[in-house]
Amino acid sequence: MPEPTPIAPTSVMPQRDERELQLQRLVARRLSVAVGEPKRDPLGVVHREYAPLAYKLPWEVLEYVELLATYNPDYSQAVDNIRTLANSGHNLFVDGPARTTRRVKELLEEKARSVQNSHGGIDGLIDKLLKQAAVHGAMCGEWALSEDLDDVVDFVDVNPKCIRFFWEDDHYAPYQKVTGAQAKEAEERGQKVRNNNCIKLNELTFHYFAFDAAPSSPYGTPPFIAALANIAIQRDMIHNMSQIVKKVGLLGMIDLVIKQLPRNPGETDEQYESRAGAYLDEYVTVVEDMVRDGGVVHFDDVEVSTTNIAGNAAGATAIFKQNEELIFSGLKSMPSVQGRSYSTTETYAGVAYDIIIRNTLKYQRACKRMIESGYWLMATLRGEQPKSIRIEFKSNKTLQRLQNAQAEAMEIRNAGMMWLSGVIDQLGFAQRLGYDDVKIEYEVPPDGLVGSSKDNDPAPTENDRDQDSGRNGNQPPPSQRGEDLDDDGDEP
Repeated sequence: MPEPTPIAPTSVMPQRDERELQLQRLVARRLSVAVGEPKRDPLGVVHREYAPLAYKLPWEVLEYVELLATYNPDYSQAVDNIRTLANSGHNLFVDGPARTTRRVKELLEEKARSVQNSHGGIDGLIDKLLKQAAVHGAMCGEWALSEDLDDVVDFVDVNPKCIRFFWEDDHYAPYQKVTGAQAKEAEERGQKVRNNNCIKLNELTFHYFAFDAAPSSPYGTPPFIAALANIAIQRDMIHNMSQIVKKVGLLGMIDLVIKQLPRNPGETDEQYESRAGAYLDEYVTVVEDMVRDGGVVHFDDVEVSTTNIAGNAAGATAIFKQNEELIFSGLKSMPSVQGRSYSTTETYAGVAYDIIIRNTLKYQRACKRMIESGYWLMATLRGEQPKSIRIEFKSNKTLQRLQNAQAEAMEIRNAGMMWLSGVIDQLGFAQRLGYDDVKIEYEVPPDGLVGSSKDNDPAPTENDRDQDSGRNGNQPPPSQRGEDLDDDGDEP
């Protein structure tokens, strides 16, 4: 068998023109982008488009979402929905000895009014923290202490985009990015500085809560970042629509046929084209002014006609609506919540409302931890030692309050039956209803907890009542049925 011909090393192979190779690479790259690289890399285009927004999120994106949260209608409404629904009001609970509980609660209620006083106290602070979470995907801030370190005087909210984490002592330590002059002053005060513009924060008073963080990353991810690409498309579409409305107006496309200008003696082609173009531009300006005034006045050497293009508006509306729906998906919202009437059913609106309510719970939990940490610090610095300090957000009203109340009553009744049957004890009864412990201990279930078997029967329906009345109430007396009665007036 003949030996195969060996392949020559690259160094001795014929070389091709480098410019030709670069041109072929450019053509191949354009073709791969156009067709999505179906054979070599099916996800290549998607990866190149979204990779910068994945685990290596540019800091500039945080500045961009800040602007959108203020100036873009849909984005700002999504942020406001989170802030409005999550801040449903809260109650403060302090457990411990009676005197300690009373003193601590009075202290914390006074602090709730004085902290961030110009922004409405603790309620205003919660609003600011919720907006941080909805915009940046993180909420952070620091409880400010007095010079003697014996009291909490205020809360300083820090912009999450200024926070940098560095790996120190087996954990991520928080730093705040500042100007060079601020970093120099902090270093003179004894604070640790890194990279000449990041000062270390006190981990006992500063708190940072991240949402939807990437694996092994301490930074939060903006919750509505998936909507950015379609918001950019929407901006271009609105700009194009505004230009069309401005040019076309209500009349449609105006077509003017103007008599051609005669050529001047000795005029070159370039001179003629320049003079004719300037004449047409001046004519367009004059006609636009007349259209805005409500009419077009011209000599008989000009023909004016209009072309109605409103017939294609439905197609443009469908495209705009489709892009809007993608934006709402990126905003984790729905058209009905954003003020659109794409679907008007009550069930659809209820589902959308419940989804947003559930989405706000994680932001409420972070606010709860932030406020409770400050309250604990206030009580500790005053020498108080209560058993527990907690805040609980009030529940948002649902759209099915009656059904929920009926379901809760049935759950209580079922748990009571299990307690009465000996399947669970009182603690198990409380835990099935969502409570950690009981306030008053009972040896046996109290009377009236479960009720009689008749009380446990479901309420009769209208059909049942009709059947009962048909069997009993609607029957005529025997005399009217044609039946004989005995002497005593009784039926025989």
